[in-house]
Amino acid sequence: MIKIINLNEKTLEEIKINENNCINCKKCYNSCPMMSKYSSSPKELMKKIITDKGVDKNIPYSCSSCEVCNLKCPKDIKIKEMFYDMRKDIFNNDKKNINDIGYNSVKFHQINSFSPVFSKSFSNKSTKKLFFPGCSLSSYSPEIVLKAYEYLKKNIDDLSIAFKCCGKPTLSMGDVDKFKKTGLTPVPVEHVKAPAIAESPVNIACRVVESHPLGSHTMFVAEVLGVTVDDAYLDETGKFDINGTGLIMYSHGEYFALGKKLGKFGYSVQKKKK
Repeated sequence: MIKIINLNEKTLEEIKINENNCINCKKCYNSCPMMSKYSSSPKELMKKIITDKGVDKNIPYSCSSCEVCNLKCPKDIKIKEMFYDMRKDIFNNDKKNINDIGYNSVKFHQINSFSPVFSKSFSNKSTKKLFFPGCSLSSYSPEIVLKAYEYLKKNIDDLSIAFKCCGKPTLSMGDVDKFKKTGLTPVPVEHVKAPAIAESPVNIACRVVESHPLGSHTMFVAEVLGVTVDDAYLDETGKFDINGTGLIMYSHGEYFALGKKLGKFGYSVQKKKK
């Protein structure tokens, strides 16, 4: 049975734009070894994904990211990037979704590529030149890598080599380091394994107790286990000044800054001032 995994609103909006711009010339389709397996045309494939509000994970993970589709498209639709966005959504939805296509094995390999037990680095800390062949070629043809290194040393002074994994395998599977990409800082918290965000005025540690699939998204019911608040947003009475935190709002895939105060809730039931 094919499992359809939900995509987020931003990804679906981008697919809608691509589908609308697609003229169905099939130049990308005729050049792609995988697309014909899942649809009769790229336009029909995008329409189905939009209707389902999700995708069979085998579709984006069958893409080899060769970019021939991008080169062939006369409308400059970035199909490779579209499939990659789907991968990120599938991973963020639940990384268990890709365990059966080898994610855990690839992640284990990447982590251990930085262990002295499984890797070697012949480098001088003061060197400014490094030959970084990556892990793939080094794994299946180390002789070629060493021959290339010996050749380069004859022509480049003060050259070192490092046999490490660059991280692209899991990145290409949709595993993006969001902290690194956004410039935010993860910090440990009590009660849960997930990190808090150092730059956030408030962090709420929760444990999920229920989940309810609602079609376009899943509603989670959680138990609050702990709360941390930045002291800079507490007044002299210990009250939290939420309006001073630079609030934003989310609406259909976009974020907006909030403006001036318009009023308050509970006017009809508020206590009268004496």
